Amino acid sequence: MTYREAIDQAIKAWDSIRWHINKSEQSKSAVHVLRLLLKTPGDDKLLRQAIDTFLGTCHEAFNYAGVNYVQLKPTSALYANLDKYIKGANPPLISLPVVASSSSPRPGIPPVAITSALPSVGLSVASSSSSSPAVSSSSPASASSRDTSALLVQISRHQAEWSKIAITDLPTGKHGVYKYTDDNKYADVPRGAVSGLLKREPKIDEQGLRAPEFWALFGAIVMRAPKKFGRCLHCSAAVVHSLVFDPFFDNCEIAVMGSTEYDHYFVCVGSSMGKIRTGLGIAIDVWDSNNPAKPSSTSTHPLAKNFTYWSEAGLEILCPIPTESRAALRLFVKSRFPDRA
Repeated sequence: MTYREAIDQAIKAWDSIRWHINKSEQSKSAVHVLRLLLKTPGDDKLLRQAIDTFLGTCHEAFNYAGVNYVQLKPTSALYANLDKYIKGANPPLISLPVVASSSSPRPGIPPVAITSALPSVGLSVASSSSSSPAVSSSSPASASSRDTSALLVQISRHQAEWSKIAITDLPTGKHGVYKYTDDNKYADVPRGAVSGLLKREPKIDEQGLRAPEFWALFGAIVMRAPKKFGRCLHCSAAVVHSLVFDPFFDNCEIAVMGSTEYDHYFVCVGSSMGKIRTGLGIAIDVWDSNNPAKPSSTSTHPLAKNFTYWSEAGLEILCPIPTESRAALRLFVKSRFPDRA
């Protein structure tokens, strides 16, 4: 068994533990980055660095796309599976030596350490760190892939909160026809609240769904609720709110996409509006992933043009969320809905 095959088998074994509903965010983050690395062609150097960190044979954090990862808990199922399968695998294929850490072991290892490190290519992050990503390349294709990886890692950190939104309009298989749950009445509460608040803002209110303030404020109300219910409108607003209040995305384009064909909304993220417009951004559809008929562990589609709703007629960029107005947008939400914090 090759080194990569062993890691893949370990992840599959971890995935198969269906009864273990409380898998830690640390393990989920580790699996996410390992999957990204397995999809990256080349030698096994980065995989070796990641595994050495996760299993504690290297005491330095593994930095990938601006995120630091540290040792897994030895009692975790993921640690046990990685340790088991790696021991029986062939050595990793390394074209260059992996430099071992010279630092002494830390007295305690936190569950997960996150830094807002600045990727060396493409993305500009609000708060920087002296850390540098583990990969660098002058190739435009590699830079683009790298930027996408950085975005995917950061988007994944919001997935747990988005997954708490219970869908109240269930698809029936017939276009435009939904089966509404008994909880659908609760989905009307945040919609009414945001409408009431924006009635005091005529210039914003008249823009309707084309106003960035609508989406950020609506999302704040949805995400602040102790129990979250919603339709695709609510889910898209929640995504906008999460990304607007995450400074990592301050230099990334965000857009709410609207499909008149399906009366559906989702969000796209990319390094430029041109990429979003041509389907080269990342599509995020929480309504689709939270649909109980086909629950998914992620709402993220790395290439938007391959996403189900992208190819359908009537799709448009309904509301761009301008990068230059993010700070003002955060201030707007906090001033109109102070309880969001």
